[in-house]
Amino acid sequence: LIRLAASGDPQGQLRAVTALRGLSVDEELRMEIVRKGGLTPLLNLSATEDVEIQMEVLATLCNLSLCGCIGDNPLNFVKAVDISSLASFLCSADVTYRLFGAVAL
Repeated sequence: LIRLAASGDPQGQLRAVTALRGLSVDEELRMEIVRKGGLTPLLNLSATEDVEIQMEVLATLCNLSLCGCIGDNPLNFVKAVDISSLASFLCSADVTYRLFGAVAL
């Protein structure tokens, strides 16, 4: 899934990130996603123009942040993500974007 999320195929990326979002609700799997390198493609995809992928990425980052997975790697997160892009979600008309953006930050 992590390799597929890092691929150049938007459909594959969407499927992979959606699956990672589902898996990331489990605390043990959240840690495993981070250990296996899943944070890098997720952070890279946070800047995608594809709204569906973006929403799934935000939801996954939100889930990962619940166990401190992102907090364990704050510099990686700050370097990989355009913080202004995530902050812009806080001003979104979509409540879900605002919530996921706030929790991920």
